[in-house]
Amino acid sequence: MVLNKTAMKTLGYNQLKDAFVRSETPLWVVQNQDGQVEEGGTKLMPVMAVINDYYPGHLTEGIKPMAFIVGRTGYGDDYLIIIKPGKEKEVMEYLKKMEKEIFNTEDFTYSWLTDEVHKLYSEDRETASIYSAFALIAIIISCLGLFGLSLFDVRQRYREIAIRKVNGAGMKDLYLLLFRKYIKVIGGAFVLAVPLSYYLIYMYTRNFIMKAPVGIGIYMVSLFVILVISLGTLLWQIRKAANIDPAKIVKSE
Repeated sequence: MVLNKTAMKTLGYNQLKDAFVRSETPLWVVQNQDGQVEEGGTKLMPVMAVINDYYPGHLTEGIKPMAFIVGRTGYGDDYLIIIKPGKEKEVMEYLKKMEKEIFNTEDFTYSWLTDEVHKLYSEDRETASIYSAFALIAIIISCLGLFGLSLFDVRQRYREIAIRKVNGAGMKDLYLLLFRKYIKVIGGAFVLAVPLSYYLIYMYTRNFIMKAPVGIGIYMVSLFVILVISLGTLLWQIRKAANIDPAKIVKSE
């Protein structure tokens, strides 16, 4: 028997010489020379080696305790074969030839580990693509709404801007005046979005053993991106409003 390190830890073994395992149900069934059926694996078997941990499946499932039966005789129809790089074609032809000679069939099926790993994460890639598409649509709609709101709001304040310019307000003062309101709105939205997004991430990944860390850095990057997109959307309207001619506005108003 061969165990991985997680299995040794789970079973409470610290040293290899003390490690023994057995199964409650037969691991294999063979027929001896006398024609009697023997069941294997139900008696205590010494652990002969310990291997390093590795991920046998999806990363979110984590590392599981594993036990391997190692012997000269193999059981089952599926085998894992390590092939020297560059020899793949020769090995496949040899295996097909052997199956034809031994079993008289050409129904030889195989798959590459890289393809299996690719299929393992195909659903995750599809989910990420869907989330990215909807996020992009939400950003576009938000920018359009922010642009329309700022267009209406800034035009309503043309007279105030003109009076402030007549009274000596500079471009910096006008930019601060017009940006201040939207900075407060964006800040309030960010404060509400942080706990909500953290809760949604927690609910989505609560059954994952292996998780990507969610730290303050990701929220700071998000805030920076939001500010760039939002202020970039507002910049054209605010710049236009800050450069208006007070005389024309007072006359028309």
